[in-house]
Amino acid sequence: MADFFIYKPKLEKWEGKKFVADPADYGGATNRGVTLETFRMIFGETKTVTDLKNMTDQQWLAIMKGYFWDKKCHAGEINNQSVAEIFVDWCINSGVAKIKMVQSFVGVTADGIVGKVTIAAINSANQENLHRRIKLARAQRYMDQLASDRSQMKYFNGWFNRLIDFNYKK
Repeated sequence: MADFFIYKPKLEKWEGKKFVADPADYGGATNRGVTLETFRMIFGETKTVTDLKNMTDQQWLAIMKGYFWDKKCHAGEINNQSVAEIFVDWCINSGVAKIKMVQSFVGVTADGIVGKVTIAAINSANQENLHRRIKLARAQRYMDQLASDRSQMKYFNGWFNRLIDFNYKK
């Protein structure tokens, strides 16, 4: 079974330990990979940018592990660590709607809810091929985004270097 704490150093490497409020970033104000929208969804609509700036390690863990890894992706039930990591990272980086893409890759109803059927399909799929499909779909999404909005070009190296860091391991 996949383990969040094996993935955590990679997530921290790419999300950093700082607050960013780049007006060109579609995610808006972000701290360690957590957008204000996600922070409010977990901790309440009244949370402010200042609250996000002051996010604690426990709050970060509640979002990254509790919400993305455990609740939305059920990644701890995925047998292959590499598949779990690239799947969860895609949801963190591009939104949980990407669950539907992964579901379509493994041939189950793309309802955006990871349950027993989705987990069984993920675990029974050819793991290397599934990892490759997720990686290629992420790359295509970045290319599509750049084609539709050239202002995002400044993120190109970061997006692709992050993606390249996800290598398949048995």
